[in-house]
Amino acid sequence: MESIRHGITSRIVVVAVYAVAMGYLEAVVVYYIRYALGDIHAPGSVTSGFGQSFPWTIEATREVATLVMLATVALLAGRGWHQRAAAFLWAFGIWDASYYAGLEILAQWPPSITTQDIYFLLPVPWGGPVWVPLLADALMAALAAWLVGGQRRLAGGAVR
Repeated sequence: MESIRHGITSRIVVVAVYAVAMGYLEAVVVYYIRYALGDIHAPGSVTSGFGQSFPWTIEATREVATLVMLATVALLAGRGWHQRAAAFLWAFGIWDASYYAGLEILAQWPPSITTQDIYFLLPVPWGGPVWVPLLADALMAALAAWLVGGQRRLAGGAVR
């Protein structure tokens, strides 16, 4: 029984470590993109001049690659759809929160959780204040815990 609990616990930790590293790496990439375009310390996420010169198509492909990486680690970490969904939500929430923490460390951005940001370009550009994705990150982590916990209850306390 102990090894079963250890198995799920170690996968949760490994996915979290992966997501933190991936979030920080993404913050570094965004930092370099903004630096290359001359907008690293802009007061908002994307200024008008920055938006005109920004390689939006390349950015969309980076977003697709990010989602593929998160889905891949979830497929590898989970056994069955409950665990895979939980792993994806867990990784996504930690990755995203780590991304914002990385930007804060590297560029002192955002100055506030009410700062406006573009969240995703896919399927269409959408955004709002930074606190919204941070709240969504916490909710995704809670839903991931609920999915794993519900599966444990159904299995009589044992999840591999």
